[in-house]
Amino acid sequence: TGAASPIMGLVAGLTTFLLAIPRVASILAPMPKAVLAAIVLAAVLPGVLRPKDVLRLNGVDKVVGCATALASCFDPTKGFMVGLLLHVLHAAIRAFRGAWDKTTALKSSHITESQKALSGNSATLVGLSP
Repeated sequence: TGAASPIMGLVAGLTTFLLAIPRVASILAPMPKAVLAAIVLAAVLPGVLRPKDVLRLNGVDKVVGCATALASCFDPTKGFMVGLLLHVLHAAIRAFRGAWDKTTALKSSHITESQKALSGNSATLVGLSP
């Protein structure tokens, strides 16, 4: 639809929820699978034919996107799982690396402050300070 407001997300979520209620779902159950496939294709096909977002990716994100697209060509369900697992793995590595960098930065800043304090104290102890 092109809507991007939070209210539209709420409306879409409530509509999906209402369609999933058993009474409404039983009305939709006899709908032919071809109709459902057409709805899915109408939603997905523009992104498949013109994958602008995937082509704009860089670095690891591009590798994850291309691997997901390639795996989806063989089996869409397994392709989705490949993409999900690669994304979670990449996010975990990024989070771990960020935490590691913060920890080492804190340790190195603590060491340099300690060294400054020690060097100042040693100069005072030797009697070299003015």
